[in-house]
Amino acid sequence: LTAMDPVALKVQAIMPLANQPGYINNYLVPTFRGFTHSTNMSVKFDHNISNTIKINAYYGQNNVFTPFRNGQPTEFANADTNNWNHTTRLGYDQTITPTLLLHIGVGYFQTSQPHIAPPFDQSKLGLKGYEANQIFPDIGGVTGAQGGFSGSLGATFSAIAYEQKPTATTSLTWVRGNHTLKMGGEYTGDGYPTPSN
Repeated sequence: LTAMDPVALKVQAIMPLANQPGYINNYLVPTFRGFTHSTNMSVKFDHNISNTIKINAYYGQNNVFTPFRNGQPTEFANADTNNWNHTTRLGYDQTITPTLLLHIGVGYFQTSQPHIAPPFDQSKLGLKGYEANQIFPDIGGVTGAQGGFSGSLGATFSAIAYEQKPTATTSLTWVRGNHTLKMGGEYTGDGYPTPSN
């Protein structure tokens, strides 16, 4: 017993005991309940500054939250799903002349996907220096097709993923007789900033 690593013994003590007969495939994950909660909200604003100029604005927000559930001890929990989307748009339209129309629009789309593992005090295991963030360590090599305990131990990582997408468009429409001429430009940028601790 003295040759056993004390950290490994403490991790093993957390693992659930077999609840099925035999030596392989002998752990049946207890039934568990999960849910997904979605929230959608949007606001739109239109205003006529004059007979020839109008502006509009839009803001939309979407959140999808699903707590992590796998029927295992809470120490082995991974990160919840908690995705946020924000969309903002501004528009400007002007009738310069009865045959000349100007449109300008700008927008900004942002997504954040937090993958924050539940906090865990690694000193309970006697483990030091695993990771700056205090989460249950990611322990591999305990899964396999031959049963026993099946499932990952710990969170694979803890971070927040972002996506930022600014957009802009402008167009000028000219109606001349039976012809309609349209010119303009459009810009879309994709950014994936990675914050560092």
